[in-house]
Amino acid sequence: MIMEDREAFVVPDNLRNLREIITAYSTVTGKTRKAKNNLIGAMDIIFPGLSNTVEIDQDTLDMLSRYVGPEDFLTADQ
Repeated sequence: MIMEDREAFVVPDNLRNLREIITAYSTVTGKTRKAKNNLIGAMDIIFPGLSNTVEIDQDTLDMLSRYVGPEDFLTADQ
């Protein structure tokens, strides 16, 4: 069997750049998702069931920075 010389496929620069951007995006979103899951896990240890009750967002984090422990919620002014 005779092998034919074939030119190797060269990926155009714009596709190579797009591939790098997609890889970087996937890496960042994966790390963000992992950090959020770790945060929710830690918050569930401190405040059991919190993630089942409220959405973990900036407002929740602000509230928790003001009220450090469960006792703070009980003694908070209405």
